[in-house]
Amino acid sequence: MTIDDQMTLFELLAEAEHRRWMACKHLDGWMYTEGPKNNALKTNPCLVPYHELARHEKIIDRSTIRNISAQLQSLGLKLVKIAGTK
Repeated sequence: MTIDDQMTLFELLAEAEHRRWMACKHLDGWMYTEGPKNNALKTNPCLVPYHELARHEKIIDRSTIRNISAQLQSLGLKLVKIAGTK
């Protein structure tokens, strides 16, 4: 796998992580707001598609994937791209 393939895979996984996070929030009753996050009202401005997130917000999802990758490596496993997938 080339470096470009690894970066693409990494970004796709970060996007999938964001979708997972949004699904959990929605299931817990959270909704989008244009304003600041409000725990009492369960509103969050990050409940938008990944491509709409600010760069500093994407870093959170990328960090989660980086941590998962490190945990897998510590177990002797690694992330791989399955042939025929994006």
